[in-house]
Order: sequence, then C-alpha cells, then structure tokens
Amino acid sequence: MTATHEVVERTSVIRLEGEVSQVFPLFGPLRERDWAEGWNPIVICPADETVRERMVFVVQHGHEDGPETLWVVSKHDEDQATIEYTVFEPDSIHWILIRCRAAEDGVSTEAEITYTYVGTSKPACDRNERHLQSMYRHDLKNWETAINHYLRTGGPLSHR
Repeated sequence: MTATHEVVERTSVIRLEGEVSQVFPLFGPLRERDWAEGWNPIVICPADETVRERMVFVVQHGHEDGPETLWVVSKHDEDQATIEYTVFEPDSIHWILIRCRAAEDGVSTEAEITYTYVGTSKPACDRNERHLQSMYRHDLKNWETAINHYLRTGGPLSHR
C-alpha cells in the first residue's frame, strides 16, 4: 500500500442567537438531534449516554442511507465550550472541532467549526476534498439556520 497522507481542512464561524451556555450543548451528539434532521446516533458507551471524552457512538453516514461510521468524542471541555469528534471511515479519518465563544454583543455565540480529513488512498483524498467543498459551499450557513431556528422555536427546521 502506498502511503497517502493528504490532509484537507476547512474552518468557518457561524453566529448563533443564544448565549454559549445555551448553544454549546447543542453540539453534543445527542442534542444535535434537536436541530439536525435525520441525525440519529446510537451510543455504544457510556451506558448512561453522558457526553464526555471517549464517548463512542455510531452514525449512518449520509444519515440514513450510508454505511455506519464510528465516532469518538476525542475532546470535551465544557469550561472552554469545546468539543471534538474523531470519525473513522474505512479509508479515511476526520476530526470535527467546535469551539464556542461569546460574541461581542454578549447575547449571541460565535461557533468556530473546523473539519480536518486525512485519506489513506487517492480516491479517499478526492472524496474528502469534494465533501469539504460541498459542506462549506455556504460556510455552514445551513447549520446556522437550523440551530437558530431551534433556538427560536424549540423545534427542528424541517426540510421535507
């Protein structure tokens, strides 16, 4: 096997209409169900489903129609409003790092979201690049819209 270690990374900042204490928990794997249509993680451990470092869960990639991917909460720091996921796929690995901080207005939150992909083959590297371009086409404004809708209404934004 030829070593291919192409790293692709992209960061965007979204503005959310709530204080950090209200917004940060929504980036946890279970609370994401509140605002992300089709998101349905299955927790492997811990049994009590407490969000913490080393929490392990599986997700259908592409939500319902793709293969399962294994996710690990690799960093969780409530005091710093930071969570990182490590996601394992057959020919790539990626990290999702989310940092929340109070916006200058004191009542909203800026969430900085960074995706980093490493592929182990040329096709995986190409797929990673396409995925990042697609996801960041609008700099995660779809996340911003969905989370702000949830913060205003208490329910998910339906796309059906």
